[in-house]
Amino acid sequence: MERTAQQEAEKKFREVHHLHRRVVEKLLEQTGVCRSQHMTLMYLSHHAGCAQTEIAQALQMSNAAVTANLKRLEAAGLIERTVDSQDNRRHQLRITPKGAAVVAQSHEIFDSINHGMFQTLTNAELESFRCCLDKIDAQLRKMESEHENNEK
Repeated sequence: MERTAQQEAEKKFREVHHLHRRVVEKLLEQTGVCRSQHMTLMYLSHHAGCAQTEIAQALQMSNAAVTANLKRLEAAGLIERTVDSQDNRRHQLRITPKGAAVVAQSHEIFDSINHGMFQTLTNAELESFRCCLDKIDAQLRKMESEHENNEK
């Protein structure tokens, strides 16, 4: 049976998504942290002093998973915890200089991936691609909003 253009696009979208994730994970191995730890570290690089619950909410991870990531990151010397001066039950999390070096290395890796991924496309192709992604984004946001409204 012949596949439709939409089915071919769906298949290629999934393939590219999975391939991109594999390339990112493979190259990020150089940093010495796994994907979920990396996500946690990147979040902390933009939200110094945040609490564990904030990370869990932002990254849509369980508190247990975040706790495990933070313990490993702390043991590796990439983050530090300090007791909040306003609330002794709360710990503020910050990246150490060693953690900042991992974040900088990660930015270089992402820049390299992004450059390599798009280097063969012309400006017109990039603009067309961005327009298609904008349409897909708008439709997904509409679907998400409709779903949320139906749950209420």
